[in-house]
Amino acid sequence: MGGRSSVADPDNPQEVGEYNTDDLSLSGVAISGNFAFAIDESDGYLFVVSVANPESAAGVGLLDIGGFLNEITVSGDYAYIAGRWMGLHIVSVADLEHPEEIGYFDAEWIAKGIEVSGDYVYIADYGEGRGRNVDGVLHIISVADPEQPVLLSSFHPDSPVVGVTISGDIAYIAASDSGMYVVSIADKERPEQIGHFEALDGVSDIVIVGDYAYVANLKIGLSVISISDPENLVEVGYYDTPGVAYGVDLSEEGLIYVADASNMGIYRFTEPNAAIDPSITAPAKYKLYSSYPNPFNSQTRIAHDLQVSTNVKLSILDQGMRTLGQHHLI
Repeated sequence: MGGRSSVADPDNPQEVGEYNTDDLSLSGVAISGNFAFAIDESDGYLFVVSVANPESAAGVGLLDIGGFLNEITVSGDYAYIAGRWMGLHIVSVADLEHPEEIGYFDAEWIAKGIEVSGDYVYIADYGEGRGRNVDGVLHIISVADPEQPVLLSSFHPDSPVVGVTISGDIAYIAASDSGMYVVSIADKERPEQIGHFEALDGVSDIVIVGDYAYVANLKIGLSVISISDPENLVEVGYYDTPGVAYGVDLSEEGLIYVADASNMGIYRFTEPNAAIDPSITAPAKYKLYSSYPNPFNSQTRIAHDLQVSTNVKLSILDQGMRTLGQHHLI
């Protein structure tokens, strides 16, 4: 198990402890109280680790589930684990020293992500196929009886599904080649798409806080989407991370942590109508970044920094300095 880091000073995160899993490759971890529940990617182990003292983490329990495991979440006395080609494993962790698998649901293909809300489990199933011809699935499962999980419905967004986040009666689905799908789950047996945020290279992770979705937008970077009206999504913030943005999470202080292919980035987002924070300085000079993708066909993204907030007119010229188009930015 990897090290646990202190982020008390976000500008200088430090490792404060670790737990050795004998070089096994971990694919997921969930924290509940003073315990960490970690899963091994290829050998299928569940580790129960006491982190009451982060500097001296200690193993408490171990369960050999078998197979490839992708993601874990813990709710109450149960751990819910998404297994690649294996579906949903439900493990009782009431006895931390002796975790026991008590329930199972066979997903159709590759269970990549999992979310628990009340008596329901939502599985992001990558789907079958290759390239962009993949039909992903969101499964909605009742776990009112954890020993007998029951499939209520499945939603097919016609795209590989890699993650899901639940907020109230809405599911936000991360699709690895087409963006974020917004699905009403008010009726668990009849999920209905109500919105879609298109991403050029897809979405890998989503966190919902208040009226905003924080989206790991793969090669594009970090996107902040206003979801105050789920049927009309608006991008209100964007940062071009240096590599590929795979994961995102928020701290209680509102800092955004992005797992990028090149680093762990820590960012701050200020609401568009919020008062200016004097601790955040404006850019010293303006800057226009390269477009992405380049070359492009129907659309591209051009980021810029300004010293002050103002209206901007962006003109696109050909090599003969003829204007091809203009766009007014606010």
